[in-house]
Amino acid sequence: MVFIFPTLLSMKLQPLLLLLVMYFCAFAASSEIASEANALLKWKSSLENQSHASLSSWSGNNPCNWFGIACDEFCSVSNINLTNVGLRGTLQSLNFSLLPNIFTLNMSHNSLNGTIPPQIGSLSNLNTLDLSINNLFGSIPNTIGNLSKLLFLNLSDNDLSGTIPFTIGNLSKLSVLSISFNELTGPIPASIGNLVNLDDIRLHENKLSGSIPFTIGNLSKLSVLSISFNELTGSIPSTIGNLSKVRTLRFIGNELGGKIPIELSMLTALESLQLAGNNFIGHLPQNICIGGTLKNFAAENNNFIGPIPVSLKNCSSLIRVRLQRNQLTGDITDAFGVLPNLDYIELNMSLSQNSINAETSNFEEIASMQKLQILKLGSNKLSGLIPKQLGNLLNLLNMSLSQNNFQGNIPSELGKLKFLTSLDLGENSLRGAIPSMFGELKSLETLNLSHNNLSGNLSSFDDMTSLTSIDISYNQFEGPLPNILAFHNAKIEALRNNKGLCGNVTGLEPCSTSSGKSHNHMRKKIIIVILPLTLGILILALFAFGVSYHLCQTSTKKEDQATNIQTPNIFAIWNFDGKMVFENIIEATEYLDNKHLIGVGGQGCVYKAVLPAGQVVAVKKLHSVPNGAMLNLKAFTCEIQALT
Repeated sequence: MVFIFPTLLSMKLQPLLLLLVMYFCAFAASSEIASEANALLKWKSSLENQSHASLSSWSGNNPCNWFGIACDEFCSVSNINLTNVGLRGTLQSLNFSLLPNIFTLNMSHNSLNGTIPPQIGSLSNLNTLDLSINNLFGSIPNTIGNLSKLLFLNLSDNDLSGTIPFTIGNLSKLSVLSISFNELTGPIPASIGNLVNLDDIRLHENKLSGSIPFTIGNLSKLSVLSISFNELTGSIPSTIGNLSKVRTLRFIGNELGGKIPIELSMLTALESLQLAGNNFIGHLPQNICIGGTLKNFAAENNNFIGPIPVSLKNCSSLIRVRLQRNQLTGDITDAFGVLPNLDYIELNMSLSQNSINAETSNFEEIASMQKLQILKLGSNKLSGLIPKQLGNLLNLLNMSLSQNNFQGNIPSELGKLKFLTSLDLGENSLRGAIPSMFGELKSLETLNLSHNNLSGNLSSFDDMTSLTSIDISYNQFEGPLPNILAFHNAKIEALRNNKGLCGNVTGLEPCSTSSGKSHNHMRKKIIIVILPLTLGILILALFAFGVSYHLCQTSTKKEDQATNIQTPNIFAIWNFDGKMVFENIIEATEYLDNKHLIGVGGQGCVYKAVLPAGQVVAVKKLHSVPNGAMLNLKAFTCEIQALT
């Protein structure tokens, strides 16, 4: 009995204990929820008034129903998403230690200022932190390294300064790191090599210095590395070849130098390689497109020498190439021989300011790149005629062939480039007149023809109303300036040193009305010359017709007179012989046979007689009446009048 009693007692106490536990848990939970609500409300009260409108639902003790707040199954705040809601204020009044269960904190696209509080490191469960596109300043707190569960960190587009904390290497689960567009200084910490799960790292547009750490090669899962527009020095480490999955490498606008490591040619997944604006030397990596995936290759503004990489010739994925302002050599058609077969959206082939050469006869392959939009081949050693096949590049927007040695006339086929907005043919040895088809370039805005030997008038420009900028200096042009915007706004520097231009531009002679050199006066002059000539020809033709008609009429009259002489009128008074006439009539009517009868009247019968001379007469044979008297004189008179 003694031993059974405690058991029974405990059995009776169990429901009570459970209720007590539930009560205390509920009390604790409600207390935690209340503390979370109080922490958020206190922060709200610190914000500027205009921020309160977005947070108007923030009241009471249950934050789970507030705008931008989400809770977990225990009604604890797990997600704060206040992106782009116009927040103004700081984070200093937000007690992060009272929000221990937050997984996501997103306050991007606002106007938050001040520093990032070190207490943010207390959010031990945080996996997403996005404070990008605000006005935060100061340094990144070292406590950021306490966020060991963090997967996504974006602090870009602020005014953060100082160095990248070494503790960032503690974020071993981090997949995305973006702290671009700030004022960060100092080196990229070597501890960044600990972030072995990084897929995307963006450190561009800062003031980072020093060299690229060798530990960058540890990031074997990396697909994007962007460290452009900093002050980095040294060379690209050979460990870059370990980034077997990298698709994008951006090193633009630093002070990097040395040779490109050969290991970079081992990156078979590479789609974009941007080396521009550094001090690299030596040759470009010849197998840069070894994986056949390269789309964008930019290496302009360096000191590269030698030929264009041979692998580009068969790089069917290529979209854009920018290699200008180097010391590259070779034949452009050898390097890009198969590009006409590519299926691409845009190709910016910029090879200007190198020593590239090519026979223009080989340009047919380049001219068949039907999707080419930008072609820049200025400052090379190209010579010969400008290939007329360039007129087949119907999608071309921008073409520069300046500072070469092109000769001959500008091909009229360029007039087919309906979408062309910029054309630079300056500083060549072109000659002849501007082709009339230039007037078909309805989209052209900028044109440079300076420093050539072009001649003639400028009438081809009359319909180019889209043209806003023109430079035709140092040629042999003459005549009036076209009446279009580009010439209205032109400075004398863009028109100087021509043969005889005139117009309303300071530094040019005005076009004289009597000179006949203006475009309208030229037309009038042509009309003045042509009109008298036309009238003269017309008068001469009329005179010739009149003479011909007169001669014809004279000839006809002479023939008629000859006929009259040869065939006298037998009824004329001076020729009349009644007996001969009677005999002719009797013969012609076969003795008044009825087959020649053409009518019968009250006074007699009428016969048709064709006399030997061709004359046709009507002969009236009167009916016989007693004593030769007429029955009706009036009727007889009417019949005679009808016959005559």
